[in-house]
This record gives sequence, structure tokens and C-alpha cells, in this order.
Amino acid sequence: MARNNMREVIFGIEDSLITCLGTVTGVAAGTQDQFIILLSGVVVTVVSITSMSAGSYLSAKSAEEAEEPHQKESHLLSISLRAALIMAVSYGIGGFLPLLPYVFFPIHMALYIDPCFTAIILFGVGMGSAHYTKRSVWKSGFEMMIVSLGAVVIGYMIGQEFTNLFNMSL
Repeated sequence: MARNNMREVIFGIEDSLITCLGTVTGVAAGTQDQFIILLSGVVVTVVSITSMSAGSYLSAKSAEEAEEPHQKESHLLSISLRAALIMAVSYGIGGFLPLLPYVFFPIHMALYIDPCFTAIILFGVGMGSAHYTKRSVWKSGFEMMIVSLGAVVIGYMIGQEFTNLFNMSL
């Protein structure tokens, strides 16, 4: 896998896992409503796929133009579209996985299952990246998992505090 492709895959999967997990965890903690939880997860994932793919397209094109300003437009388009497609697929894969526990389990269980499920996936992504970086698979897996899950804690706390702020009883 080329270095740029690896960047898009890891960035896309990690960001989408955490964005969706953080969103649905916060919404679940705040609402306890399965429809709203799933709707928020789908919306944030689809919007993020579009945004991140556009960002990958534009940043890949800008980086290529900066390195070689006189490249043919067709070459720039090819590289940029590939980056956008890789980001879209990676983001889609990662973004919809955190919704699965809310489809198959009651909310009170999914709130605990989902972070564990996502942590395992993140650990696997970290281990997979070690294949290319030649780092320790364990160190890479733990680093990916620990660094990434901080956002989930923030999402949960926001959902809890928002509920407390408005004195909503669930």
C-alpha cells in the first residue's frame, strides 16, 4: 500500500470510528432513543464521508500541485480522485460499524458494548498499520486504541451533562 493510501485508510477508519462512536454514545447517554441514536449516527457518517472525501481530494490535489506545479490536469485528477475514493470507502467502513451494537442490543447494553467493540477494531487497525511502519504490533495497536478513545469519553460526558443541564430524566 502506498504511503498516501495508507494515510487515507488509517485516517478514514480511525476518524469515522471515533466520530460516529462519540456521536452515538453522547446521543445515547442523552436521549436513550434508538431511532435518534441511529439517525444521528447515519447522518454524521454520511456528512463526514462527503466532507472528508472532499478534503482528501482537495488536499491531495494541492500537495501534488505544490510538489510538481506543471503536472497534467488528468494526472492531478487521477491522484486526487483516488485519495477521495479511498477516504470515502475507509470512512464508510469505520463510520457504520459503531451503529451495529445499537441495532442488535438494548441501549443500556450497547452503551458498554460499543466502546469495547470499537476499541477492538481500533487495536486491529493499529496492528495492521504496524505491518507497514515496522513498529511493534502491540505498541501500535494500543497507541491507536488509547489515543482514539479519548473522544468517546468526551462525547459521553457531553451527553450526560446536557441531560443534567436540562434536568431530563431518562
